[in-house]
Amino acid sequence: MRSNEGSIRRQNDPELIWTVGQNDEVMTEPEWKAEYRRQLETAGEAQVRAELRTLLTGEEGRRLFVVRWLRDKEKARKQREDWFYWGSLAVAGLALAATAAGVVTTVFVH
Repeated sequence: MRSNEGSIRRQNDPELIWTVGQNDEVMTEPEWKAEYRRQLETAGEAQVRAELRTLLTGEEGRRLFVVRWLRDKEKARKQREDWFYWGSLAVAGLALAATAAGVVTTVFVH
């Protein structure tokens, strides 16, 4: 990953880095939340989960933000899984109905 501005990890550095802007400027809550969200999205859910212990130490606001972000990611994944499940079931049902219609047509029409 990149080594400065907005990166969550420096190359060859095992510690997770949380930048809050250029030159450690003070940011408002919406600004630091947007920056953390961007960093988390850049790192990806698997990376964040792998380094969860490191992320949960330190500032309370950041810790709660990371937990909420992961919870939101989990909900989104669950919704996608549900959609794929029900979509697959619907396709299987339609395939079964088409097969039954084909059998009925073949048996009764010929």
